Amino acid sequence: MTEKKLDRTKRVAYTGLFIALVLGIGYAFVLIPNVEFVLATIFISGILLGWKTGIVVGTAGELLFSALNPFGSGLVFPLLLFFQILVGGLVGYTGGLLRRVIIYGNSYRKAAITSATAGFLLTFTYDLLTNLSYPLAAGFDMRGIIATVIAGLGFSLIHIITNTFVFLIFVPYISRLLHKVLLHLE
Repeated sequence: MTEKKLDRTKRVAYTGLFIALVLGIGYAFVLIPNVEFVLATIFISGILLGWKTGIVVGTAGELLFSALNPFGSGLVFPLLLFFQILVGGLVGYTGGLLRRVIIYGNSYRKAAITSATAGFLLTFTYDLLTNLSYPLAAGFDMRGIIATVIAGLGFSLIHIITNTFVFLIFVPYISRLLHKVLLHLE
């Protein structure tokens, strides 16, 4: 958006649209293991709408996506749900912090590298916390925790690598494009 503040009605509408997009894109890819666009969508919401709205989109989007997931609701596993919501908010917040580099920066290459680095770190954080949720909730000792994290390492690597590329290729392009489109709508 522009530096001027969005009016309240538009901000609420854009927030609702991004939360709906998180759900729609999340469920569209739910059958493809460890390939998702949820974190990227939340990140873009932070870039376009600012860190506060990014947190709202991230926390609400992750809560609804996990709670309503037809392959297993996060409501039955509170620590996992908590970590998903926590990282969702962190992703939206980080997008808001990096908006100047990604949208307004002169160098598209710098925007892409910044976005990819953020995608790598945020996805790593997401996978680490969600993989730790079960052994922590179940009371595993350190050996059990390490074994569980190692068992999930292959899936995590796929997720981290694919998200790094999603953040590298799609996030800067889509963010800049949507920014231009939304400017014309105001």
